[in-house]
Amino acid sequence: MFKYYIRTYSNFNLLSNKNLLFRFKTTPNYFSNNKINILQNVIKSNRFVTNITILSKNDNIIKVYSGPLSGTAKKLKILSMASLIGTIALTPFIMIVDAPIGLGARIIFIIMALSTSALSTGLIHLCFSPYVRNIYYNQSISSNQSSDIPSLKITPDSFLTFETLTLFGRSNFTTLPIKSLEPSFRFFTTWNVKKLYDSELTAMTKRGKQLKPKKLFYVHSELCDNKVMQGVINNVGIN
Repeated sequence: MFKYYIRTYSNFNLLSNKNLLFRFKTTPNYFSNNKINILQNVIKSNRFVTNITILSKNDNIIKVYSGPLSGTAKKLKILSMASLIGTIALTPFIMIVDAPIGLGARIIFIIMALSTSALSTGLIHLCFSPYVRNIYYNQSISSNQSSDIPSLKITPDSFLTFETLTLFGRSNFTTLPIKSLEPSFRFFTTWNVKKLYDSELTAMTKRGKQLKPKKLFYVHSELCDNKVMQGVINNVGIN
């Protein structure tokens, strides 16, 4: 079983125990102009709970949403980048190949090939960059919390982790509070991060490498049918 590493800055404090429980540290102002006040949060789990109806008191992270096109999005991104890199790699051979083609025609052919490949890669990235593969709900565990899923209370201060894809098809994990989201009216998007919060976000890969956080997210609204996602929609809204 793979270990998932989602490293991001939030106001959770990591507790060192075998169940890897978290205690929520409240502050008057979660986000401020000083990025140092966003505490480091490292989530280490042997698995993400994939069944929303099963919630154990020892589970820190629950997968509450899974995009049906996540596999397709990743394959398209990888294929488009491979095509672009291959086109770039072949351009020197076009210049040196022995063929009855003038220099001007060779240059035009190279420009057309590169622009076509770059355009298709850019369009795929534009459409699938906000696409959310998975959403994980980060619980605030307390000793008196019930283990039943109906008992979960979603508030604006609840935290979600969005898994999206980078340009090269790698996972990007961005953790943020629900209150930082608002409906987005840009094409291929559902939510965006409010201007008040977007400069304070930090995202990581599974291995802990810092990435540029995503600020736009697209989800299939018809799949937001569990209690957690319904709570998110009630707090944020959806276009």
